[in-house]
Amino acid sequence: QLHFEGAVKQDDQQFDFLNIWNPNLKIKLTEGMAQFALLPYIVEVPTIDFDFTPDKLDIAQSKVRLGNSDFSLQGSVLELNKWLGGEANLGGELNFTSDYTDVNQLMDLTSGFGDKDSTASESDMSDGDPFMVPKGVDLILHTRIHRAAIGSQIANELGGNLYINDGTLVLEEMGFICQAAHLQLTALYKTPRRNHIYTGLDLHMLDIHIAELLDMIPEAKEMLPMLSSFKGKAEFHLALETYMNAKYELKTSTSIGAASLQGKDLVLLDSETFSQIAKLLMFRKKTENIVDSISAEITLWNRQVDIYPFMMSIDKYAAAVGGQHNLDGTYDYHISLVRPLAIGVNVKTGDDKKLHIKPTLPRYKSNFEPVRRESVEAQNLKLREKIREELKRNVK
Repeated sequence: QLHFEGAVKQDDQQFDFLNIWNPNLKIKLTEGMAQFALLPYIVEVPTIDFDFTPDKLDIAQSKVRLGNSDFSLQGSVLELNKWLGGEANLGGELNFTSDYTDVNQLMDLTSGFGDKDSTASESDMSDGDPFMVPKGVDLILHTRIHRAAIGSQIANELGGNLYINDGTLVLEEMGFICQAAHLQLTALYKTPRRNHIYTGLDLHMLDIHIAELLDMIPEAKEMLPMLSSFKGKAEFHLALETYMNAKYELKTSTSIGAASLQGKDLVLLDSETFSQIAKLLMFRKKTENIVDSISAEITLWNRQVDIYPFMMSIDKYAAAVGGQHNLDGTYDYHISLVRPLAIGVNVKTGDDKKLHIKPTLPRYKSNFEPVRRESVEAQNLKLREKIREELKRNVK
């Protein structure tokens, strides 16, 4: 069912259709359907109510089904006429509300939009098919999504602001629940070239199972190899800037980041390495080794990861741990047992790339207290300043 009213005002001095006729329309449509050559899906429109002029589209309410997604849009789209004439970017600010959104599908549909050079050869595609941020678009979406498919994960109660700014994508404090963990993400994503993708992110995870963390962010294992030795829930905070190739593989020489991990009552999984260290430190052999608490800070720069000294307590034992490792798999750690007695252990790889565990004098004393360096916060501030500069770039 279609209802519309409006008027046109002819201007013979203009050359394009919209400026010649200057339509001013009010349209209400129910149970509509549309098919577009560029879309593989029929667009179903259960309802839409909007006002249209050459300069502005005001959507009072709408419900749309596109592929696997259902959503409603409310707000304004600007500069339609100038955008069609190639004189300005398409602007707008919309509320995006959805019961279920297939983010993967929508990214496939919009990737490369507005990019005259977006057509990739088969050889390019074999090297990866990354999401290319639309160009010629300056759009703000205020999102509220009940369930969203993102990669192989389902995110629940997702909400936050999304900005598309002429080839740059910004996610601002996007909160969601994934596998019972609470997450908040702020990110900057730029695609100047298919094989040279910039990503800056600030990711905060609460009550995340460590195994699920490693599944969601495999790169975390490179920054913190010790994570795979623990089982339980923790709080994880990562601030990272890096370039990636078309397969989303990190160009590690460009990676700069910081992370922090806090957890209580974690289970330290038994392994050959732990057994050797425990023997040297004279730990009592137990069925489960419960780490009462752990709080670690890490920085990444130029393929080197620094683990700043932190305290870890197991039963009656307290140990200070610190050191560094490289992304090529070489290690140089030191562990000082500070309670109930003082013993040190070096854990490092030699020239033969084999792991060597040797007793030594303790580097940290019984009164050792870790210094909070706030590396994550500093990296986060740098990222947010970059986001501010990006969002100001097209402000006139």
